[in-house]
Order: sequence, then C-alpha cells, then structure tokens
Amino acid sequence: MAVRDASDVVIASDGRVLGEDLRILSEASLKTMALNRNLCLGIAGYSESIRQVLRCLGAKCRKAHAIDLLTACQENDCPIDIDYDDAQAEISTLLQWMIRRTPAVKRSETIPAVVLAGAWRETPALCSWNAPQWRAASAPLIGFFDAAVGTLPDCGSPERERFQRLVRAERTTEEAEARLAQAIRLCARHFGAHGPINDTVFVRRLSEGFTLSRAD
Repeated sequence: MAVRDASDVVIASDGRVLGEDLRILSEASLKTMALNRNLCLGIAGYSESIRQVLRCLGAKCRKAHAIDLLTACQENDCPIDIDYDDAQAEISTLLQWMIRRTPAVKRSETIPAVVLAGAWRETPALCSWNAPQWRAASAPLIGFFDAAVGTLPDCGSPERERFQRLVRAERTTEEAEARLAQAIRLCARHFGAHGPINDTVFVRRLSEGFTLSRAD
C-alpha cells in the first residue's frame, strides 16, 4: 500500500510469502523494490507473474526463489534506467495482455496486484493496478491519494473502515510509516495467524530515495 501528497510518497508492505499450498514460506520477504531513487514498485501475487512484471521493467530476475525474488533483483539489477511514465506504460500493457490470455475464473489467482510510486516531472506520483479490471488508478496532480492492493478486509466491513481511517488519517504523508504499519497489522490480525499477511512491515519514502527500512 502507499500514500501520496504534494510533497512525498510513502510505500509499505508486509513480509509474508505463502506457497501454492498456502504454507508460510517466509515472514520477512520484500514485496517492494526501489527501481531507482525516484521509482519504486510494490507487487503481490504468484512468483511467475511477478517475474514477468519485473522483466518488463528491465530486471533479469535470474533464478531466485519466490521468497528472495525482489531482494535478488534489488541487489543485482538496480538501479534500473526507467522513469515513471515508461514504467507505468510497460506495466499497463503487460497486465492487459495477461487479462486477454487468462480465463476470467483464474485471473485473481494468477495476475499480480501492483503499486508504482515515484516522481513524475518532479512531482510525487502514485498508481495502482488491482482486481478485477487491473486498470491503472492514478493519483491526481494535486491533493492526497492512497492505493492499497492485494488481500484486504471486505468492503463495507468494520475492519475495512478502520483500515481506511488509518491510511487516510490527516490526508498527509507526515508520519505515514507508522499509520501504514498499523493498517497492515490490522489486516494481519483480521486474517489470522495463517493468513496472507503478517505484522512485519517494510517502508520506503520517495524523499529518502526509497531506501528500505523496517517499521517499529
């Protein structure tokens, strides 16, 4: 998930990776990758579809296991010479191709959810792609915008309302790391000890070159 205002962008994710049999494979894997100091990717889904997104952005991916995939690309392939506009276009094209090639009943299982955060013409920018359409939802040029993809509490539920209040509090990126960490941990409690989300939270901020840090 990520939040954006006129001055900055903050992106956060948990660290749990599940196998195809829903066993927990890792509790501290990266789901975000700083493509360069001005561009960051957040992604959730099956490892092969994640590899396709990474390749379209210029990462080689090699043969890293799912639990190490983004870490390996971060260490071996970055920085990648790509800007926000080009990355947004590449992701949109790939995801629409996946939709055309994937039966409707399997799309939610195989097509990844994506967040792209960065700078567009020196202005903080944020875009997301999520089920069921995977069409780009972009932040307006001014004001606050938030993006949350992947597994969330049901729309209209009390947990979803609490989640949104945390993410949108004060409608600013100030101290957003703490708010996003609380929101992710709310989801972790909601889905339980064996669910798709845990309470290990990693955060990155545009004004800090999307350097990785771990939330308290």
